[in-house]
Amino acid sequence: MRRRFYQGLRFKLLLVSLTLLAIPWAGYRYVIETESFLRASQEEVLLGRAGLIANLLSQSSNLPTIPPDPQNSVSILYAHRLTQPILLDGYTDDWRTLLEQKRYFRSSETDPKAAAFSLLMGIYEGDLFLMLQVKDETVIYPSPTENRIDVGDHLRIALIGDDGEIANFQVSTAAPGWVTAEPLAGAPRQPLIRGEWQETKTGYNLELRIPHSLFKQRLSLALSDRDGEADGTSTTTASTSGLMHSESLAFVVTSYEDVETLLAGFAYQESRIRVINRQQWVIGQNGRLAPGRTPNTQKMGLLNGILNLVLPLPDSDFLDDQEYAARLDGPEIRQALLGNPTVHRRRAGDVSTVVLSAAYPIKGDTGVTGAVVMEQTTQRILTMQQQALKGIFQITLILFLITGGLLLGFATLLTGRIRRLHNRVEDAVSPDGRILHSLRHEKTADEIGDLGRSFSSVLERLQEYNRYLEAMASRLSHEFRTPLAMVKSSLENLQHDEDPTARTRYLSRATEGIDRLTLILDRMREATRLEQTLQQAEKSPLDLVELVRIMRNNYAVTYPEVTIKTRLPDNPVVISAAPELIVQALDKLVSNAVDFHLSGTPLTLAVTQETDGSVRLSVINQGLPLPETMQHHLFDSMVSVRPHTSDLTHLGLGLYLVRLIGEFHQGCASAENLKSGDGVSVSLILATSTALR
Repeated sequence: MRRRFYQGLRFKLLLVSLTLLAIPWAGYRYVIETESFLRASQEEVLLGRAGLIANLLSQSSNLPTIPPDPQNSVSILYAHRLTQPILLDGYTDDWRTLLEQKRYFRSSETDPKAAAFSLLMGIYEGDLFLMLQVKDETVIYPSPTENRIDVGDHLRIALIGDDGEIANFQVSTAAPGWVTAEPLAGAPRQPLIRGEWQETKTGYNLELRIPHSLFKQRLSLALSDRDGEADGTSTTTASTSGLMHSESLAFVVTSYEDVETLLAGFAYQESRIRVINRQQWVIGQNGRLAPGRTPNTQKMGLLNGILNLVLPLPDSDFLDDQEYAARLDGPEIRQALLGNPTVHRRRAGDVSTVVLSAAYPIKGDTGVTGAVVMEQTTQRILTMQQQALKGIFQITLILFLITGGLLLGFATLLTGRIRRLHNRVEDAVSPDGRILHSLRHEKTADEIGDLGRSFSSVLERLQEYNRYLEAMASRLSHEFRTPLAMVKSSLENLQHDEDPTARTRYLSRATEGIDRLTLILDRMREATRLEQTLQQAEKSPLDLVELVRIMRNNYAVTYPEVTIKTRLPDNPVVISAAPELIVQALDKLVSNAVDFHLSGTPLTLAVTQETDGSVRLSVINQGLPLPETMQHHLFDSMVSVRPHTSDLTHLGLGLYLVRLIGEFHQGCASAENLKSGDGVSVSLILATSTALR
């Protein structure tokens, strides 16, 4: 029957190799634990670095702050520090990265037609750049011939003059394009505030540059939106703050060069440092969370795909929603401004990236004046995690392939050897159970070699047993043939011979043949009875030396023509045995020795203690030695070395019974020629009694 692959040894060994999958699982658990440790370490490092910078800032100078108004809080505008000047073209291309940070102003929250605009501000080398995106369904331009410039849509700009008074400027135009702010009463004529007025689908954009000589950190903007004709009176105004008093102008917050100069000395890879004042406005910044790497730099493949499912890795070019934030807020910042250093984790704009934020308070003479916020993503840890897992998976895959291949090859080798052994055994035995030939002995020392040698030994024993059965049939046939022939010939002669004397002789021979048949049957029944007796015999302590002395005296009476000697130890030798069985075995050995001994030579009964603790009971006679081929088969059933010409009936069961008695006593029987070559020693080897030691 052909065996399926999943039923074979190779498949089972492959299943065993699946235990290697425990390696990546254990590695994954180890990496997760390592991640927790690395994150805790990252928190400590970030908080320590933030504390170092905070201590330096608190020792150098107090942070600039905004003086609060006793009656009303000061309106605050924020100007982002620009890395390059803005091209004044009325478009938002140069402001693309800051568009999310624009602020909205409306004259009314309920009137949909109210004046409204968004504002972005930036500073480059002291010059202030403005981008206003005005929402206006109908843009009203004053007539070019009109002397008044406030009859159309316009923008009022209020600044602090050199004398500390308000200097007002107004931006208005008769058509889209290049514009110049018109100085109003008290405002300087030079330098000029210039920019670009550009119409859009929803209104218009106004992009302006205020020279640094005019800008002194206070500024207010007021946008007037006229609805209807240019000379109409329906006007709404949206402003950033008041225009009438210098105290009402908005305070423009921006980053400070001295703070950023200090932060420049603490540039850390993939980290961002920001300093905020008491009002949480950013007044200094250095570094980026994303170092500008291109996304998807990792090659995709099956292994990376599996790892991304198990441990997603955020894109290196993630969306940082707070990169250009003007004002920061969060639980860690609020706690830091209360004087408590805090670490907080938050999700970045793309959700998959985790940002670790450490805030440390900056303390001055008046208390907490601000905070240092240091941020870093956990992407490096995740990358290390995935690289470690990738290495573990790769090693496991290689080990699995190598181990699986070796196990499969080894299983193939084993199954091949087993199959060859199976075929040799099948070939050695015929369908009707006959042993055709013996097996070649295996030379390997492993279990399969032992199995092959066991099969070879079993087949050899079966072959010997078959020969024994054949010999037994021949032996029985020979033993039965002579008495049956005697009975048959006597009965035939008895029918034809009337002479009384002859008839008496024929009857005597027939009776002799029947007696011989009866003797054969009795000896065969004796072997059967002994096997049954062995199952019921009970052992008891027996002094073997004393038993041999008694039996020697009995044999001297039974065999008066034979001289019987003993060779016994001085001390008793006690064994656990069935006495009647030992006597029966000794009778068989002595009877056999008497039959084969050389006339006129003595028999010797010997008891010898062996070095392994066993006892040897030997019967030694002088006579012909045993054939070499019979020494190992002498104790088999119906084996005899007597010549067939003998008239006596010998079935070869006597020494077989001795072997059975020896095996019953956990011993054995052996026969060997004397070293002198002129006799034979037949022994029964028995175990001593451990109970009496």
